[in-house]
Amino acid sequence: MLHKIIYKNFKSNIRKYILFFVSNIIAVAELFIFWGLNDVVVRAVTEPSIMMAIKSDFMIAVGLITVVTILLMVFSMRYYIKLRAKDYGTFIMLGMKKKMSYMLLFAEYIIGCIGSLLIGILLGNLLLYGILYCLNQYNPQIITLQKVDPVVYKNTILLCLGVMLGIFIILLVWMDGRNLSSLMMKEEIKEKRPVSSKWLLLTVLGIVFIILAIKQYKPGTWGYYFAHIYFLIGGILIITFSGAFILEQAKKGPFYFRYTLKINQLDSKYQSNILIILMLFVIHFFALSYIGTQIVEILPLGKTNSNYPYDIIWMARQNDEKYSEKIAEKYNGAVKHIPMIRATMFYSQEEIGISESTYKELTGKAYGLSGKEIVIGIEDQNYQREEKVTDKVLYDLFGWLYIGKFNPNKKEFESSNILKDANYQYRIKEIHTQNVFGKFVPEDAGEGCEDTVIFSDEYFDKQWEKQAADDEEVSMLEAFSFPKTKEQMAWKEIKDHADKEGITVFQPDDSHSPHAICYNKTVFLKEQKISNIFLLFSKLFILITLLISGVFIMVVKNLAEMSSYQRRYEFFHSMGMKQKEQKKNLSFEICSVGNIALGTGICLALLYVMTYSHWYEAMGEKISTAFWSYWLKLVGIYIIIQIVVQKLFVRYVNKRI
Repeated sequence: MLHKIIYKNFKSNIRKYILFFVSNIIAVAELFIFWGLNDVVVRAVTEPSIMMAIKSDFMIAVGLITVVTILLMVFSMRYYIKLRAKDYGTFIMLGMKKKMSYMLLFAEYIIGCIGSLLIGILLGNLLLYGILYCLNQYNPQIITLQKVDPVVYKNTILLCLGVMLGIFIILLVWMDGRNLSSLMMKEEIKEKRPVSSKWLLLTVLGIVFIILAIKQYKPGTWGYYFAHIYFLIGGILIITFSGAFILEQAKKGPFYFRYTLKINQLDSKYQSNILIILMLFVIHFFALSYIGTQIVEILPLGKTNSNYPYDIIWMARQNDEKYSEKIAEKYNGAVKHIPMIRATMFYSQEEIGISESTYKELTGKAYGLSGKEIVIGIEDQNYQREEKVTDKVLYDLFGWLYIGKFNPNKKEFESSNILKDANYQYRIKEIHTQNVFGKFVPEDAGEGCEDTVIFSDEYFDKQWEKQAADDEEVSMLEAFSFPKTKEQMAWKEIKDHADKEGITVFQPDDSHSPHAICYNKTVFLKEQKISNIFLLFSKLFILITLLISGVFIMVVKNLAEMSSYQRRYEFFHSMGMKQKEQKKNLSFEICSVGNIALGTGICLALLYVMTYSHWYEAMGEKISTAFWSYWLKLVGIYIIIQIVVQKLFVRYVNKRI
């Protein structure tokens, strides 16, 4: 008889319970997609510059999505277990032993979790393949179809099962410490929250984390990744503990009694609602800070400056001058012969080394260099005027160089101990932006190949003689300019000759831009545009995923509390509250949680963008008014979407109750 009652109870409440397993399916699918993309992007994307940028995006996105999905699973399964606990409390009253009720609850829970896990992985796999297929169809030269590593399946299954089992054990302990009557009580039990002013110390700790994040924000270093974690930890601490303090203080004034019905859910269900607020805050902050700045930085797609000093540059030998003259004459162009040496950084980036006197001929500027003093000129694609670079990271990176091209066979350079060797250390007098040769290599957090290292004349002459005597080293930079109609014909001939007769090029690992000895402006700009389109798609995909995650969290939250809304507003109606006032009150209740998360997310995102702007200026570049304009428009569109979604929730809940 009892098993029939259990079956009928589950069947009658299936619509209520299925919601929580659907949320698990969505969480597992999102987790699998992002872990899968993080795994396959290195193998699927054939263009190194695109691969590095997307890899960086997904490294951060994977961490964020992991946190959000775990919190979503905690929230949904917490509600599910509590709902079923009340049902099983009824079964215990009807004669079921407590041990048996726990076993049945566990079996039901495990079956549902395994089912949602398998469906989630299947759905994630289909969506992941669909994403890669669409990108491959768009441009098969840049992205190829790849299978997901089995490790991704294993990690997804282990993490999800671990979270599900952990939630069950914790809630089982919670249930075991309660009597029968408390298990059968409704959800209107008031949840505890930190009320002592001592908890404000954790709010102060949150501010410390944000200050630390600002200090650590240095792209190209591990501090950059930790900065995002510190921003989130700081925001979570501030929201959790300052929110509780504000609610407690509000009770002491007339505000609380005036708005007590509207803030009822925040006051009585603080733990449940703060979990929702934190999930939404993480989503809003990440969407408008990291992803927002990355999207805005790309826009507009056609903004790249094509005002290059030269059409083609070729790192050649001294005896290639005659060939260069011949090509320039053949295609009605011009060529400059610029003595140069290769200067290679510890992290394998190859730079263009020239003498101070040569730099003076090209720009009219001199620095009075002597000995091992150097000046670094960073090529700026959107150059307007020279800007000084103050970022300490770049001073540390360029302060160590060895003369000659990158060569992985030089074993002495594999150890970081070489960084302490004075033979490879240089005194940097200045780092600035410039447009002397043109930007031909994508930048990675300020670190790029083919920037200019200006040596003192005496030091350069000594090194140049050694390099010119070696047929496998660069000693002359050939800078070409051609009529637009003949540029590509000249480029094809120069490129073919360089590939057959030029210097042998050693490539670094996949984490750095590939090396080359000749570059073409038109080819680079075309590749850059394609790269930007792919990067924009990847960032928009992450942004849309975050938006969908936020919407689903609100769906779960509102549907989970639908019965509570119905009981409460039936009571308000019976007490004589007007329908207009009920709708107004309900709208505030539903929107308040989302608005708190959105408001705090925007505030911290603004601080993030200001930090980004400060770093950008330290790199010698200025944030344009167009950047701020696009970012504010993005924020505006994001807010409008949130408002529309909230209004839809309000309308739906109003109809239901």
